[in-house]
Amino acid sequence: MGFLSIKKYGQGYYTRLITAAAVGLLIMLCLTQAADSLTSTSWVKNVEKTIAINVSKQVQGTTEANGRDIFKALGIGDLEAVTGKTNQLKIKNNNVRSSQFQSLDLITKINGKPIVVTKEGGVKEFFNSHDELSISSPVSITILRPENQDFIVRASVLGGGAFVFGFIAFGLMNSNKAVDYMIATEAEMRKVNWPPTSEVVGSTWIVICGTFLLVGLLFFSDVLFQWAFSFIF
Repeated sequence: MGFLSIKKYGQGYYTRLITAAAVGLLIMLCLTQAADSLTSTSWVKNVEKTIAINVSKQVQGTTEANGRDIFKALGIGDLEAVTGKTNQLKIKNNNVRSSQFQSLDLITKINGKPIVVTKEGGVKEFFNSHDELSISSPVSITILRPENQDFIVRASVLGGGAFVFGFIAFGLMNSNKAVDYMIATEAEMRKVNWPPTSEVVGSTWIVICGTFLLVGLLFFSDVLFQWAFSFIF
């Protein structure tokens, strides 16, 4: 049958089943930890998107003086220049009137024209740097939107790892020595004389009561020693 055939099928069934479940659980726990470690570094890339905005009224004015008023008319909230970038504005918060924008969006172009911002964050160039500008609907805004790749990373680690390590675990557990060991283990377990339920319940209560008694003894001993040492120190 080859590598995937189960050796001595039917023998040591429960021991092999429980062992396989435990190994599978251990593998998934390790892979989950590995996926968490990888995705904690935030696998994010910026994806360019173009959004069409309908302006409710015509906006006119000079680019530097009314730059922010223009963006407000487009339904965008607070903006700030991205450090070291002369053609990117970052939306500072979720105070936006248009649901098409998000707080981490970077605005780079208006109607396909790159914007240029001043050091103070004002718009310096807009629509071919015209001194006077007039915009009306519709307006095309190009943004860079961060998209988290955590799901892809987690799926790759969990899926790929489960396949690889599951394949290795199957090979090790299906080896002749491992199979014979698990079959022999189940055979020995069948020879065990298990105590009756009443005896197990009685023994459990004895352990519980003994534990509480020991905790109480240690607690009162601690209080007694604290009281005694308070007179010394």
